[in-house]
Amino acid sequence: MVVETTNFIYVLELKLSNNGGVDAATEQMKAKQYAEPFKADKRKVIALAIELDDKGKGLVDWKEVKFKIIKDYE
Repeated sequence: MVVETTNFIYVLELKLSNNGGVDAATEQMKAKQYAEPFKADKRKVIALAIELDDKGKGLVDWKEVKFKIIKDYE
């Protein structure tokens, strides 16, 4: 999922706890190079791996995924 704002691009991968969770989301984002299409964009790209409870109870964990192409926001 991608959410774009004026200053930021958020690249999100959501996984359920019983489907590998935050670690599986991180690996998928890196393997499929989710941030690559935005490398020429001047906005800051924030990639987030998100783990949701498989029983529908909400957020379990999340972490920012670092890509070499992601630039620091000035």
